[in-house]
Amino acid sequence: MLAEISGFRFRFPSNPGIILRPFQKPASMPRSKSSSATVLPVPEEINFDLQLPDPEDDKISEIEFQQQINLAWQICDRIDLQTDIWRGKILRTVRDREKKLGEDRGLGFLNWLKDREISKSHAYNLIELANSADEMLSEGYLEAADVNQFTKRAFVETAQSAPEVRQMIADTAKQGNKVTRREVRQLSDEWTAMTSELLPENVREKAANQSIPARYLAPLVKQMEKLPVVHQVSLRDTVDESPDLDTLKQVTAEARYLARYLESATQVQVLTESNFKPRSSARRSPCVWDV
Repeated sequence: MLAEISGFRFRFPSNPGIILRPFQKPASMPRSKSSSATVLPVPEEINFDLQLPDPEDDKISEIEFQQQINLAWQICDRIDLQTDIWRGKILRTVRDREKKLGEDRGLGFLNWLKDREISKSHAYNLIELANSADEMLSEGYLEAADVNQFTKRAFVETAQSAPEVRQMIADTAKQGNKVTRREVRQLSDEWTAMTSELLPENVREKAANQSIPARYLAPLVKQMEKLPVVHQVSLRDTVDESPDLDTLKQVTAEARYLARYLESATQVQVLTESNFKPRSSARRSPCVWDV
């Protein structure tokens, strides 16, 4: 199947069985004589020199000034993304090692994070980034060099998108184009608006010819996915009868309200049931692996 959204054409990989390794394996490191720990070479001098335009130079036009600033920022983004992917891989390895040992129910990993002043939420964000890199590369969407075209949020967003959206984004990244989170979301919204079965066919057609902007349809689909089928059918019929922006906004608000109401009702039911259950004298200690 061929499709074109926002000027991007996509196709499925010619050989999806190819598995690409994320990064080259680093060269072996010398080991300390007194310890089995790897000794990492530390650079004697850190270079903080970054070529930036002179803000006091009146000879530089505003366009040229912004171009140079944007280029410098893109360099930082590339280094930041690749570094965080590696940090995520390191954290995942430490976590999995502690999980295998099973000692103190993951406290070893938490202590490792504490020693390096890393919050648990930040650690798992980095692990998610590393998982995204492995997924995108192993499935053949990207090569390692293509990662440089993404911002961090755009990379994670792409990995969480539909396979067709991934392919569109991967194709534009391979062409050397920069990919931002906003572009990924726009393509994802447009794909959802044209393909979701939760929307009636006439609305999907309007989304395809852009008579209804995708930004009004994607939030509706997102909320409808949280609802039982009976509510989905009712809301779908309402949109089918009046496929206009006012109806879409109203139905989206109703779907959001229903989703929150049902979620709250479920939480109340769980709390009510737990109050009637006999409490065990032995308490289960919290475990980091439960996150």
